[in-house]
Amino acid sequence: ANQCALICVPNQRLLSDETVATLRAHLDNGGSLLLTGEPGRFDENHREREVDAFADLRDHERVTWLEDTPERCPAGPEGRVTPLHPYLPEGHAEVAMAIMRAVPGGLPVDVTAGLYVGVGVYRTADGGVAVHLLNYANRERAKVNVRLGSDVAPSGRPELITPDEGTTLETAPDGSWDVRDLDTYAALLFRGE
Repeated sequence: ANQCALICVPNQRLLSDETVATLRAHLDNGGSLLLTGEPGRFDENHREREVDAFADLRDHERVTWLEDTPERCPAGPEGRVTPLHPYLPEGHAEVAMAIMRAVPGGLPVDVTAGLYVGVGVYRTADGGVAVHLLNYANRERAKVNVRLGSDVAPSGRPELITPDEGTTLETAPDGSWDVRDLDTYAALLFRGE
């Protein structure tokens, strides 16, 4: 069985024959691929392939192909893209929508937040789930909405763990969870059975 439902291959022009075979096996085993640009155009020895490695998969039902490399980031100060001046990719919304459509059965976790809220979701030893939220732009408090699929988290209200005063947890009308006034850090702990 696949460890993940979707593998994203963002314009990886240089792919070994072994990597191409592994990605194809993922597809053969029921997984999905999100490809951008010209993945596999060259092999591991920098030789251009006569035919692109995935050319025959363009119409495959579990392959999403974004040809215009929407993950490309605009240049920052001095015309460079650096981690010191992070920018959202030019087509970030297109990439996000493609991922949401490409995952069979939908995303197991859906988090709606501001641009600078980082999210990590982890399974705990007791079978629970911990959702970590980090607000990198903590000059402004953020509102975050968290929805976990029924197959991901145990039922019941999660515990809110945070060092921040004023951060609260509320049940949204649709049954998801609203974390209000996230200052710096919070975790939602869904305890295992």
